Amino acid sequence: MKPYESWLIKAHHDLISAKKLAQDEEPVLDTAIYHTQQCAEKALKGYLSYKQQPPEIRGT
Repeated sequence: MKPYESWLIKAHHDLISAKKLAQDEEPVLDTAIYHTQQCAEKALKGYLSYKQQPPEIRGT
């Protein structure tokens, strides 16, 4: 498995989690939003990995 594929699988899992949390009988929207943000971040990392442009890590 290529590194970008791994990121995209993780992003997909976050998206599934977000949908389940949002559509539950008792929705947990704050956590669903968190997983949505994580999905976007991991999808971007997958894209950057595909383009062979690793994300820039900045120190604090």
